[in-house]
Amino acid sequence: EIDPADETEDLDLCQLAGDIEEDEAQEGVEERRVDNEADNEEGWVDERGSMSSGEVVDLERRVMPARRVLTKLRKVTHAVKNSSMKLLPRWREICKDNGLPIRVMPRDVKTRWNSTYDMLKFAIKY
Repeated sequence: EIDPADETEDLDLCQLAGDIEEDEAQEGVEERRVDNEADNEEGWVDERGSMSSGEVVDLERRVMPARRVLTKLRKVTHAVKNSSMKLLPRWREICKDNGLPIRVMPRDVKTRWNSTYDMLKFAIKY
């Protein structure tokens, strides 16, 4: 049975994300594969396939806080990078005030396997 609260959380997450993916696609952030080979998924197993629908719903509920954090970080990265007149100068000032090197948070790009890790590592440091 689907919990209405879960549907609300999904909707909230979509609203929070806004149109980040659409903007990134327009900017050409997503890389196109040079070759047409499918990703090598050898050895990878989608564990949800062996779970009951209740277990999948429970899993989705439990990972929602992490999904929200990732979405917020993506939104911050997108906002700073695309607002050179307001947010970027303020970001540089904050970095300087805190004795941090002036860097912009790496973007989380679907086609780069480690970009989520890089974004999280940066967020923890900054």
